[in-house]
Amino acid sequence: MDGFREDYQQQAQRLSDLRSSAEKQQQGSTRRSGNDSSVRDGERTGTASAGSSHDGEGGDPLMYPGLYSPSGFDMMDILVRVRTRPNPRYELGSIDDSVALILCDAESHDIPIVYCSEHFELLTGYNRPEILGRNCRFLQDPFQLDSLSHVLPDNSVIKHTEVKAINDKAKRELKEKIVKGEEAQVKLINFRKDGKIFFNVLTVIPILWKERGDGDEVRGKLYMVGFQADEQKAFFKLGV
Repeated sequence: MDGFREDYQQQAQRLSDLRSSAEKQQQGSTRRSGNDSSVRDGERTGTASAGSSHDGEGGDPLMYPGLYSPSGFDMMDILVRVRTRPNPRYELGSIDDSVALILCDAESHDIPIVYCSEHFELLTGYNRPEILGRNCRFLQDPFQLDSLSHVLPDNSVIKHTEVKAINDKAKRELKEKIVKGEEAQVKLINFRKDGKIFFNVLTVIPILWKERGDGDEVRGKLYMVGFQADEQKAFFKLGV
């Protein structure tokens, strides 16, 4: 499992390095094109940078039309599959690319994260290379310190053993639903990278993704889409 996770993390680090390099090239090209631009019919025109994103200024220079992430997963396709799923159990409201979202490979050992949205990084404080290849349980007990107490957002205190009991109950429910291939929604007490608690309402939606297997056979591979919502009010009474 460690080698499997390291492969994902190394790939993510390479993508991060490539993105940084491309952004630097884009900035240099933008400055050069600005100096070389000319005025035609009252409008200033210039040569577009070869490394620029189709989304324009501020876009990711490694993104291509139809792809939200250079990982190869189509973010918009993920959301469409979620919106159009048959017999939805949970109402997700308005979902777009601003949600904190992960995509997990349900057919691989330990259900590793293979994609995470930018807002998931912002919510948790971890960056993509630290996330990919891991099971999302790393947010539940990253420090392995059962003797600690934690300050909640309402300034009350909770023992770490209580946190563990709440999360263990949610994990049992989540596992039962995943085994059955059903949608699930659980409440977890999670930790950001800086150690601060956040209250996570996790909604998990199974989706099938068509992929080519041996002999170019197309089959549906099972993934789990996990939507994370920081819902402090849902936990103030800790009636989870």
